[in-house]
Amino acid sequence: KLGTTIKLVTDIQICNVKPVTSRRNWPSGAPEQVKRFYACNDVDTFLCDRPLHKPPIDKENEFKSLWIERTTLVTENTLPGILRWSEVISRSMEEIPPVEVRTLHFSNFSYLFITF
Repeated sequence: KLGTTIKLVTDIQICNVKPVTSRRNWPSGAPEQVKRFYACNDVDTFLCDRPLHKPPIDKENEFKSLWIERTTLVTENTLPGILRWSEVISRSMEEIPPVEVRTLHFSNFSYLFITF
């Protein structure tokens, strides 16, 4: 129609993401500093976790209904790069049930305890 205005809408979401390191076959004598460097650099896959409560919600135990909505983002280029950004080419979402959430917390705690 004449006189109709088309408005393009762009959403920008800013959130904390965790890098997912790609599996590398390190030589047996590879320095630990190099391994730690590549844990957060030269990465193109990232995770974003968001708490999600699903019914039935138990008022006495909020963790019973606590799910995690995990979004996996894959970028076109590895980061960091020459540019400070990269286009997201793939996005997938999954919901993690409370039992797995609890297992994840315990395994992360064990990892931190052993590492430090």
